[in-house]
Amino acid sequence: RVNSFHARLERYFEEVAKQSGVNFTHRVPKLDAKLENIMPRDNIVLQCGDCKGRNYTTTKNKKKTPARLEFSKFCNRCRKHTGHKETK
Repeated sequence: RVNSFHARLERYFEEVAKQSGVNFTHRVPKLDAKLENIMPRDNIVLQCGDCKGRNYTTTKNKKKTPARLEFSKFCNRCRKHTGHKETK
C-alpha cells in the first residue's frame, strides 16, 4: 500500500512539473531502502521463576541481545517480587 502511495505521489509531481514547466528535483525515497536498516523487535513472554506463571510480555531485539532476558518483577500469584525469565 505504501509503495503504491509513493508511486502515485511521484506521478502527481511529474504531471505538475509538466504543466507548470518547473523541474522538481525532489524524489520520494523508496520505502524499501529505509526498512533495510530497521532491526526487528520480537514479542517475548516473561515467566515467574517461583510459580511458573506467565505474567508479563515485552519486546526485544534478538540481534542485539541474543541471550535470554531476566527481570525482577512483581508476581500477582506469588504476591512478591521474583525473577521473571524469558520463555519460548
